Formats: sequence, structure tokens, C-alpha cells
Amino acid sequence: MLDFIGQHRAEFRFDRRLGALLGGHRRELEKQVQDAFPFLPAGCHRELDRVAREVVLASIRNAVPSRWSAKVDELRALAATHPDLTLATYLERTGLDLEDLYAGGKSWSDLCQDAGLPIAPPGPQEEVLRRACGRLLHVDDAARLAAYRRLLAPTTPPDPSAFPRQDQRTLRMLVASLLDKALTKTTPLPDACALLWAHPQIRAEVLALRDVLGQRLTHLPLPLPSDPDVPLAIHARYTRLEILAAFGVGTSAKVAPPRSPRRSPRLSPWTRPPAPSPPPPASATTPSAAT
Repeated sequence: MLDFIGQHRAEFRFDRRLGALLGGHRRELEKQVQDAFPFLPAGCHRELDRVAREVVLASIRNAVPSRWSAKVDELRALAATHPDLTLATYLERTGLDLEDLYAGGKSWSDLCQDAGLPIAPPGPQEEVLRRACGRLLHVDDAARLAAYRRLLAPTTPPDPSAFPRQDQRTLRMLVASLLDKALTKTTPLPDACALLWAHPQIRAEVLALRDVLGQRLTHLPLPLPSDPDVPLAIHARYTRLEILAAFGVGTSAKVAPPRSPRRSPRLSPWTRPPAPSPPPPASATTPSAAT
């Protein structure tokens, strides 16, 4: 049987047509097309020439939802057949990356809410904390991800004073990243923890985000040998707030970046006007004698 690939409309979905025949999600379909359909039943053969393969692959890749409404529709459709759909499964089946989902200040909780999926009751700073979840996408070391899971697992707010110093600073790194816009300069760490735990949906999203971040680790960070109380690792990425919290800068939950010292314009050697040059010495002349 010959099946001709023509110039279809841009919205034609090759991924749905091939998915009905082959099964699997969008990324699996893309790999099957690239590998010449290696998993067809015995006695079946499907072949695309180079031009047709490029057309089909472009259609599959362009089918990745880019508009927020399309992402909501994809989630709603997947949830209808997968009641226990997770963030990791959604990203895998849609071909989206975390950066695609969290673009524009959106979050996984926003997507679930707009798709009509059940979520936990909102807290007093729900909108602020949802936008802050996107600040964790850079986390790339297994030790920090494991610590976040351990710290967020209890259903009641922790007592930071009962933790060893390293866990206290790790907890402050997390709290400062999520609650930076919701804290005052004097909010103590226990009160900040109580505020975070008043947002169960945020805790659930961070735990789900942690699972996805753990799947895309590409290197092995090394712990700092000089100070075991500092929860930082060599080759890992951190924000400035996280670094300051890791070194214990400040006493409250909110981490205030140190201000650069300012120079007075009159004292700064870069802005001080140059001193006037001294006048040249007067030349000594002998008056001529009157004749």
C-alpha cells in the first residue's frame, strides 16, 4: 500500500494519526520515525522517503503545544485517560520541557487549576509562591534535591532549631527562594516555614518538580571539603540568595543581598575633578636701566 504525504494544513496532526497506528506518546513517535519504525508487528513494514520523513518529523515537533490554552487542553485530554497523571508524565507525553511550562510566570499548579484537575486549597500567598516555583529550575545536584524532599515530606512545619546546621541552611535556601517576595526583613525562619506549610499545593508542586529535576542531572557535583556545614557543591548552580543562605549570612529567613559600598562623589578618585595645575613660575627679568 502506498500512502502519499502531501502538503497538509499546518494544523494537521501527524502525531495523532501515527499514535493511533503505533501507540506511544509524541517523543516515542518521533524516535520511531527517525529509526524507520523498528517496533512494527512481524510482517509489517513502513517506509518514508527523506522528504516525507522530514515533513512528518516537522509536524510532530510543531505539534508540541506552545500556547497556554493548548497546554491546558493537552493536560485535560491526558488526565481523562491517566487519572494519576504527574508532572513528569505530562512533560514526557507532550514533549515539553520545564522551561516551556514555567515560561511567563506560570506553574504546574496553574495548569492543573485551569484544566479543572483537583488541587490542594490555596494559601494566603498562593499567587506569589506559584510564580516563585520557577526559580528552582536551576537546581542540579542530587544532594540538594534529596534534602528538599526530606524537608518537605512532613505535613507539619518543621522546627529549624532541631536540625543540624547544614539542614538549617538548606531549609533557609529553599524558603528564601520561594518566599522572598512574601517575607519581611525580620521574619524568623520558623514563621517562614509555617507560611510555606500553609500552602500545601506549593509543597506538592516542589516535590513533583524535584522528581523531574532529578531525571535531568548530567554531572556529579562534589561537596565542599573546607566546610561541611555549608550545603554547597562544586560544579552545581546556585542563585546569589542561595549562596548567602548557605553561608549563614543574616539571621532572619529573608536573605538580603549585601549592598555595595558607595563612594562620595567628592571622595571618589574616579569622579573627583582633577586638581588645577599650579601656575608656571614667573620669569625673572632684569629691568633695563633708564637712559
